[in-house]
Amino acid sequence: MNIEVKELSCGYGAKVLLEGLNLTLSRGEILCILGPNGVGKTTFFKTIQGFLKPLAGEVYINNTLLSRLSRRELAQLIAYVPQVHGHPFSYSARDMVLMGRTPYLNTLSAPGKGDSAVCREVMEQLGIAHLADRCYSQLSGGEQQMVLIARAMAQKPTFLMMDEPTSNLDYAHQMYLLRQMIKLRDTGLGIMMITHSPDQAFFCADNVALFYRDRRVQAGATATVLTETSLKDAYGITVDLFRNRNSAGEVVTTCSPVMG
Repeated sequence: MNIEVKELSCGYGAKVLLEGLNLTLSRGEILCILGPNGVGKTTFFKTIQGFLKPLAGEVYINNTLLSRLSRRELAQLIAYVPQVHGHPFSYSARDMVLMGRTPYLNTLSAPGKGDSAVCREVMEQLGIAHLADRCYSQLSGGEQQMVLIARAMAQKPTFLMMDEPTSNLDYAHQMYLLRQMIKLRDTGLGIMMITHSPDQAFFCADNVALFYRDRRVQAGATATVLTETSLKDAYGITVDLFRNRNSAGEVVTTCSPVMG
């Protein structure tokens, strides 16, 4: 089961942002999308989710052409986690998570006991059951982000798409979130994440796709794609990569910009 992109070009009308993109996201894998601002990362996400039509090429979800899936079918396969955002209504965290059950409800029907059970399960799985009765808008940024992930997980998707999930989070919450993503991957979920941090990709990604300003995309294993040369070509800055062993004996790669 996978999301397969074949010779995909996407953009807006005559404005082409990506050309000839080929990549695959499989279950039990984290794929990080990196690249400078304005190169089409979010546009690519919108295309994968069916909000924008491809300018060329095809997208397949579990071997089915994206255009042949209904919105309900697509929502049962792919869940989307946006960046943390405020909400004008005083929904509880539980109600926010319950919204994730919408793809399984009939028109005008209300969530039932089974839907509530699913929400309890995912909130417990993510360690946020204690937030259930709290007002979503009064939660911290990190707590809000976990609620949005729980809402996505309540869809019971095969694939999870996340747009800069660690933006505006402090370092501790960033690491907590990345570790939760690794746990979700290990349950068989396929995760595609936009990030501006090569360090995050080295920490959790099995594969990456690096977007360049000239519409190129380089996709493959993280250690193969993210090199000092490729990062300089993509971002226009010189970086050094360091590989060390942490206290657990694991080889860890970190990225540091060269000053001056």
